[in-house]
Amino acid sequence: PDNANAYYCYGRACKDAYEAGKEEEVVGRFKAESLEAFEIATIKNPQLAEAFYFLGYGYVNLGLYIKAKLTWEEFMKLSGDEELRKEIGERLAQLEQPVKIENGYNLVLSGKFEEGIAALAPYTDGEYASWWPLWYYLGAAYEGLGSDEEAAACFLEVLRLSPSNGETMKELIHLYEKMGDEEKAAKYRTKLEIVRENAEKDRAEAELSRREETKLN
Repeated sequence: PDNANAYYCYGRACKDAYEAGKEEEVVGRFKAESLEAFEIATIKNPQLAEAFYFLGYGYVNLGLYIKAKLTWEEFMKLSGDEELRKEIGERLAQLEQPVKIENGYNLVLSGKFEEGIAALAPYTDGEYASWWPLWYYLGAAYEGLGSDEEAAACFLEVLRLSPSNGETMKELIHLYEKMGDEEKAAKYRTKLEIVRENAEKDRAEAELSRREETKLN
């Protein structure tokens, strides 16, 4: 249990497992297990460059760009592998804008709504305009400032990009209730109920499929 290499190899095995997996729940569980293993490996051996390499990718997959940047910067200090250093150098360059966007999210989460809007608004045009979390946090910031119409517009953009986003539907229900638009509030209550029913149905089908596969094996 104190061997950093054991955790590193376990993390690699879990990574291989989720890359080969098909069921969403299985993939998610192995991703989480892999990430935790790489984190422990870097704690137990802060010189283990390979663990920092894979941990950075784990953070990117979760949208944790600031953590990925710090992790890969540590990898660059430790590694002598020129090919991997070139790869991660390119990845770090690609993280420049996502890191700024995540900083904008953090401003909104800390209640600095105007600063958050100023940080995020420039990205609503261009390659990052398809990131639904960008619109979600903008919506939260506008709602925090009492700009309900602007908030609703942002949350509607979230649903255009992520149609089954239940949390966003909850936000819209709340906003429309506050604005006295019961017709729209009812519309999203219905949509939210359908999303919940479909999710429950998917879980039941996945569980049934897992049980049948277990019987066959």
